[in-house]
Amino acid sequence: MRFTIFGGAPMKHGIRALCLVASIGCASAQSTISSKAPLASVFDEYSAAAGQGNLSAASELFEKSRDCLLVHRIDSTTTWLQSLSTAQRDSILEGTRLDKSRASKRRAEASRAMCRGSESKVTTSTIYDIALTAARLGDVSASACFMASLWPVSNSDVDRTKAAQYKSSAEYLATHMIEKGDWNFVQAMIIASAPGLRAGYAAYIQSDDAAAQLRYSKLLRLGVEPNSEDAKNLDRSISILSDRLQPEEIGKADEWAHGMFARYYISQPRPTVLSACDA
Repeated sequence: MRFTIFGGAPMKHGIRALCLVASIGCASAQSTISSKAPLASVFDEYSAAAGQGNLSAASELFEKSRDCLLVHRIDSTTTWLQSLSTAQRDSILEGTRLDKSRASKRRAEASRAMCRGSESKVTTSTIYDIALTAARLGDVSASACFMASLWPVSNSDVDRTKAAQYKSSAEYLATHMIEKGDWNFVQAMIIASAPGLRAGYAAYIQSDDAAAQLRYSKLLRLGVEPNSEDAKNLDRSISILSDRLQPEEIGKADEWAHGMFARYYISQPRPTVLSACDA
Protein backbone atom coordinates (compact mmCIF):
# COMPACT_ATOMS: atom_id res chain seq x y z
CA MET A 1 0.00 0.00 0.00
CA ARG A 2 1.41 3.37 -0.99
CA PHE A 3 1.73 6.22 1.52
CA THR A 4 2.31 9.86 0.66
CA ILE A 5 3.93 11.87 3.41
CA PHE A 6 3.54 15.63 3.49
CA GLY A 7 6.56 17.52 4.74
CA GLY A 8 8.40 14.52 6.15
CA ALA A 9 8.28 15.63 9.79
CA PRO A 10 5.69 14.91 12.43
CA MET A 11 3.28 17.69 13.33
CA LYS A 12 2.94 19.02 16.82
CA HIS A 13 0.38 17.80 19.33
CA GLY A 14 0.45 14.20 18.22
CA ILE A 15 0.02 13.87 14.44
CA ARG A 16 2.81 11.51 13.46
CA ALA A 17 2.30 11.81 9.73
CA LEU A 18 0.00 13.26 7.15
CA CYS A 19 -0.90 10.66 4.59
CA LEU A 20 -3.35 9.50 2.01
CA VAL A 21 -4.21 5.84 1.71
CA ALA A 22 -5.62 4.88 -1.65
CA SER A 23 -6.89 8.48 -2.02
CA ILE A 24 -9.45 7.87 0.75
CA GLY A 25 -7.71 8.91 3.95
CA CYS A 26 -5.41 7.63 6.63
CA ALA A 27 -7.36 5.52 9.08
CA SER A 28 -4.22 4.18 10.71
CA ALA A 29 -2.49 7.52 11.21
CA GLN A 30 -2.20 8.49 14.86
CA SER A 31 -3.39 11.93 15.94
CA THR A 32 -4.21 13.08 19.42
CA ILE A 33 -5.38 16.47 20.59
CA SER A 34 -4.56 16.51 24.25
CA SER A 35 -7.48 17.28 26.54
CA LYS A 36 -5.18 19.82 28.19
CA ALA A 37 -4.08 21.56 24.98
CA PRO A 38 -6.50 24.31 23.93
CA LEU A 39 -8.27 23.29 20.74
CA ALA A 40 -8.02 26.87 19.51
CA SER A 41 -4.21 26.60 19.44
CA VAL A 42 -4.17 23.53 17.17
CA PHE A 43 -7.40 24.05 15.24
CA ASP A 44 -5.83 25.49 12.08
CA GLU A 45 -3.13 22.84 12.08
CA TYR A 46 -5.62 20.02 12.27
CA SER A 47 -7.91 21.66 9.73
CA ALA A 48 -5.02 21.76 7.28
CA ALA A 49 -4.22 18.10 7.93
CA ALA A 50 -7.85 17.12 7.46
CA GLY A 51 -8.03 19.14 4.25
CA GLN A 52 -5.05 17.21 2.91
CA GLY A 53 -6.83 13.91 3.42
CA ASN A 54 -5.83 12.79 6.90
CA LEU A 55 -8.83 10.87 8.23
CA SER A 56 -7.39 10.52 11.71
CA ALA A 57 -6.91 14.28 12.04
CA ALA A 58 -10.33 15.01 10.55
CA SER A 59 -12.06 12.61 12.93
CA GLU A 60 -10.18 13.93 15.94
CA LEU A 61 -11.00 17.51 15.02
CA PHE A 62 -14.67 16.65 14.58
CA GLU A 63 -14.95 14.81 17.88
CA LYS A 64 -13.23 17.58 19.84
CA SER A 65 -15.21 20.30 18.07
CA ARG A 66 -18.44 18.46 18.86
CA ASP A 67 -17.44 18.27 22.52
CA CYS A 68 -16.64 21.99 22.54
CA LEU A 69 -20.04 22.83 21.11
CA LEU A 70 -21.52 20.86 23.98
CA VAL A 71 -19.48 22.90 26.46
CA HIS A 72 -20.62 26.14 24.84
CA ARG A 73 -24.26 25.04 24.85
CA ILE A 74 -24.21 23.92 28.49
CA ASP A 75 -22.55 27.16 29.57
CA SER A 76 -25.11 29.19 27.66
CA THR A 77 -28.01 27.16 29.05
CA THR A 78 -26.67 27.41 32.59
CA THR A 79 -26.43 31.19 32.31
CA TRP A 80 -29.98 31.34 30.99
CA LEU A 81 -31.34 29.05 33.73
CA GLN A 82 -29.69 31.17 36.40
CA SER A 83 -31.63 34.17 35.13
CA LEU A 84 -34.95 32.42 35.82
CA SER A 85 -36.89 32.06 39.02
CA THR A 86 -36.56 28.85 41.02
CA ALA A 87 -40.07 27.77 40.00
CA GLN A 88 -39.38 28.37 36.30
CA ARG A 89 -36.07 26.55 36.50
CA ASP A 90 -37.58 23.54 38.29
CA SER A 91 -40.39 23.36 35.75
CA ILE A 92 -37.94 23.22 32.84
CA LEU A 93 -35.62 20.72 34.49
CA GLU A 94 -38.53 18.48 35.42
CA GLY A 95 -38.99 17.51 31.77
CA THR A 96 -35.30 16.86 31.22
CA ARG A 97 -33.83 13.38 31.02
CA LEU A 98 -31.58 13.67 34.05
CA ASP A 99 -29.41 10.67 33.18
CA LYS A 100 -28.55 12.10 29.77
CA SER A 101 -28.16 15.59 31.21
CA ARG A 102 -25.70 14.41 33.85
CA ALA A 103 -23.71 12.43 31.29
CA SER A 104 -23.50 15.49 29.05
CA LYS A 105 -22.32 17.64 31.93
CA ARG A 106 -19.61 15.12 32.84
CA ARG A 107 -18.45 15.05 29.23
CA ALA A 108 -18.43 18.84 29.08
CA GLU A 109 -16.43 19.16 32.29
CA ALA A 110 -13.82 16.73 30.96
CA SER A 111 -13.43 18.91 27.85
CA ARG A 112 -13.70 22.36 29.40
CA ALA A 113 -9.97 23.15 29.57
CA MET A 114 -9.41 21.91 26.02
CA CYS A 115 -12.32 24.01 24.73
CA ARG A 116 -11.34 27.28 26.33
CA GLY A 117 -11.05 30.00 23.68
CA SER A 118 -12.59 27.90 20.89
CA GLU A 119 -15.82 29.90 20.60
CA SER A 120 -14.78 31.68 17.41
CA LYS A 121 -13.42 28.52 15.77
CA VAL A 122 -16.20 26.10 16.64
CA THR A 123 -19.76 27.30 16.07
CA THR A 124 -23.03 25.72 15.01
CA SER A 125 -22.18 26.91 11.50
CA THR A 126 -18.55 25.83 11.22
CA ILE A 127 -19.27 22.37 12.66
CA TYR A 128 -20.98 21.40 9.39
CA ASP A 129 -17.76 21.91 7.44
CA ILE A 130 -15.78 20.07 10.12
CA ALA A 131 -18.20 17.14 10.10
CA LEU A 132 -18.40 16.96 6.31
CA THR A 133 -14.62 16.93 5.92
CA ALA A 134 -14.41 13.89 8.21
CA ALA A 135 -17.45 12.30 6.56
CA ARG A 136 -15.97 12.58 3.08
CA LEU A 137 -12.89 10.72 4.33
CA GLY A 138 -15.00 7.87 5.68
CA ASP A 139 -15.91 8.83 9.26
CA VAL A 140 -19.35 7.27 9.78
CA SER A 141 -19.99 9.05 13.08
CA ALA A 142 -19.38 12.43 11.45
CA SER A 143 -21.59 11.36 8.54
CA ALA A 144 -24.44 10.51 10.92
CA CYS A 145 -24.16 13.83 12.72
CA PHE A 146 -24.04 15.72 9.43
CA MET A 147 -27.18 13.99 8.19
CA ALA A 148 -28.99 14.42 11.51
CA SER A 149 -28.18 18.16 11.36
CA LEU A 150 -28.86 18.79 15.04
CA TRP A 151 -26.85 22.01 15.16
CA PRO A 152 -29.20 25.01 14.82
CA VAL A 153 -28.33 27.71 12.28
CA SER A 154 -30.66 30.59 11.52
CA ASN A 155 -31.76 31.03 7.91
CA SER A 156 -30.10 34.44 7.81
CA ASP A 157 -26.72 32.88 8.60
CA VAL A 158 -26.86 30.25 5.85
CA ASP A 159 -24.14 30.49 3.22
CA ARG A 160 -25.96 29.58 -0.02
CA THR A 161 -22.83 28.25 -1.72
CA LYS A 162 -22.08 25.96 1.21
CA ALA A 163 -25.73 24.95 1.40
CA ALA A 164 -25.64 23.75 -2.22
CA GLN A 165 -22.47 21.78 -1.48
CA TYR A 166 -24.05 20.25 1.61
CA LYS A 167 -27.10 19.18 -0.38
CA SER A 168 -24.95 17.40 -2.96
CA SER A 169 -22.78 15.80 -0.27
CA ALA A 170 -25.85 14.61 1.64
CA GLU A 171 -27.05 12.72 -1.41
CA TYR A 172 -23.69 10.99 -1.69
CA LEU A 173 -23.50 10.11 2.01
CA ALA A 174 -27.04 8.76 2.04
CA THR A 175 -26.17 6.36 -0.77
CA HIS A 176 -22.75 5.19 0.38
CA MET A 177 -22.58 5.41 4.18
CA ILE A 178 -25.62 3.21 4.71
CA GLU A 179 -23.41 0.35 3.54
CA LYS A 180 -21.04 0.80 6.50
CA GLY A 181 -23.28 -1.18 8.85
CA ASP A 182 -23.57 1.61 11.41
CA TRP A 183 -26.84 1.83 13.36
CA ASN A 184 -26.29 5.49 14.26
CA PHE A 185 -26.27 6.35 10.58
CA VAL A 186 -29.55 4.46 10.07
CA GLN A 187 -31.10 6.54 12.84
CA ALA A 188 -29.70 9.71 11.29
CA MET A 189 -31.36 8.82 7.99
CA ILE A 190 -34.70 8.31 9.75
CA ILE A 191 -34.37 11.87 11.04
CA ALA A 192 -33.19 13.18 7.67
CA SER A 193 -36.18 11.76 5.82
CA ALA A 194 -38.84 12.59 8.44
CA PRO A 195 -41.53 15.22 7.79
CA GLY A 196 -41.27 18.60 9.47
CA LEU A 197 -40.29 22.21 9.09
CA ARG A 198 -36.55 22.68 8.71
CA ALA A 199 -34.33 25.71 9.07
CA GLY A 200 -30.69 26.52 8.44
CA TYR A 201 -28.54 23.92 6.75
CA ALA A 202 -30.92 21.12 7.70
CA ALA A 203 -33.31 22.44 5.02
CA TYR A 204 -30.68 21.57 2.39
CA ILE A 205 -29.26 18.38 3.89
CA GLN A 206 -32.61 16.76 4.70
CA SER A 207 -35.89 16.27 2.86
CA ASP A 208 -39.30 14.75 3.61
CA ASP A 209 -39.49 11.26 2.11
CA ALA A 210 -41.99 8.84 3.67
CA ALA A 211 -40.84 5.91 1.53
CA ALA A 212 -37.21 6.45 2.55
CA GLN A 213 -38.14 6.87 6.21
CA LEU A 214 -40.05 3.59 6.05
CA ARG A 215 -37.02 1.82 4.55
CA TYR A 216 -34.71 3.06 7.29
CA SER A 217 -37.26 2.38 10.03
CA LYS A 218 -37.74 -1.19 8.84
CA LEU A 219 -33.97 -1.68 8.76
CA LEU A 220 -33.56 -0.36 12.29
CA ARG A 221 -36.48 -2.54 13.43
CA LEU A 222 -34.52 -5.60 12.28
CA GLY A 223 -31.65 -4.52 14.51
CA VAL A 224 -33.28 -3.64 17.83
CA GLU A 225 -34.25 -6.17 20.49
CA PRO A 226 -37.52 -7.76 19.30
CA ASN A 227 -39.62 -7.09 22.43
CA SER A 228 -38.04 -3.83 23.53
CA GLU A 229 -39.69 -0.43 23.88
CA ASP A 230 -37.66 0.68 20.88
CA ALA A 231 -39.19 -2.12 18.84
CA LYS A 232 -42.70 -1.12 19.91
CA ASN A 233 -42.04 2.53 19.05
CA LEU A 234 -40.68 1.57 15.66
CA ASP A 235 -43.68 -0.67 15.01
CA ARG A 236 -45.96 2.31 15.64
CA SER A 237 -43.91 4.53 13.33
CA ILE A 238 -43.85 1.87 10.61
CA SER A 239 -47.62 1.47 10.87
CA ILE A 240 -48.19 5.22 10.50
CA LEU A 241 -45.79 5.46 7.56
CA SER A 242 -47.33 2.44 5.85
CA ASP A 243 -50.75 4.10 5.97
CA ARG A 244 -49.32 6.93 3.86
CA LEU A 245 -47.83 4.72 1.16
CA GLN A 246 -48.94 2.39 -1.58
CA PRO A 247 -48.61 -1.40 -1.11
CA GLU A 248 -45.93 -1.50 -3.80
CA GLU A 249 -43.83 1.07 -1.91
CA ILE A 250 -44.25 -0.86 1.33
CA GLY A 251 -43.12 -4.06 -0.36
CA LYS A 252 -40.06 -2.36 -1.82
CA ALA A 253 -39.16 -0.90 1.58
CA ASP A 254 -39.41 -4.32 3.21
CA GLU A 255 -37.29 -5.94 0.48
CA TRP A 256 -34.67 -3.19 0.73
CA ALA A 257 -34.46 -3.38 4.51
CA HIS A 258 -34.02 -7.17 4.59
CA GLY A 259 -31.46 -7.07 1.79
CA MET A 260 -29.45 -4.30 3.46
CA PHE A 261 -29.61 -6.06 6.82
CA ALA A 262 -28.37 -9.33 5.33
CA ARG A 263 -25.48 -7.67 3.51
CA TYR A 264 -24.19 -5.07 5.96
CA TYR A 265 -25.86 -5.28 9.38
CA ILE A 266 -26.51 -8.87 10.38
CA SER A 267 -23.07 -9.23 12.00
CA GLN A 268 -23.28 -5.90 13.86
CA PRO A 269 -24.19 -5.75 17.57
CA ARG A 270 -27.76 -4.66 18.24
CA PRO A 271 -28.13 -0.92 18.96
CA THR A 272 -28.63 -0.41 22.68
CA VAL A 273 -29.13 3.35 22.68
CA LEU A 274 -31.04 4.97 19.82
CA SER A 275 -29.08 8.13 19.16
CA ALA A 276 -28.17 9.37 15.71
CA CYS A 277 -25.56 11.82 16.99
CA ASP A 278 -24.11 12.44 20.42
CA ALA A 279 -24.22 16.19 19.91
